[in-house]
Formats: sequence, C-alpha cells, structure tokens
Amino acid sequence: MASRVIMVDPWWNSASEQQAFCRVFRIGQKEETYMSRLCVENTVDQRLIEMQERKDKEIEEVMEDNGKRTNK
Repeated sequence: MASRVIMVDPWWNSASEQQAFCRVFRIGQKEETYMSRLCVENTVDQRLIEMQERKDKEIEEVMEDNGKRTNK
C-alpha cells in the first residue's frame, strides 16, 4: 500500500537505500512513488551521503552501460 519512502538514517551503501525504494516501486504499484532522504549538514549523515556519491561515481567509471567491466 505504501507509495513513499523516507530515509532518516543513511546507509554507507546506496544499494540498501535503492532496495528500500524498490520495495515501494514494484509490480502492481498504481500510485506515483516518492523517496525522500533526510540529512543534517555537518554530521556523520552528510559524510555518509558524500561517501555514497563517491562510491557510486567510482563504480560508474569502471562499468560500461551494459554492466560489464571495462578494460581501464
């Protein structure tokens, strides 16, 4: 029945947050879905978000569009 995800405690791994959202954005979902993430500046929350972004960028740099590893 849910159509919204509100993250109040960021994970070090963005895949965990994506999994939480995918449980709402699922087959049979008829409502528009939303995800919000609360983050307090200058706290460990902000550092976790920055780490997620850095890790996602590094993964994107070594992967091709089809998910196979590049020869870089």
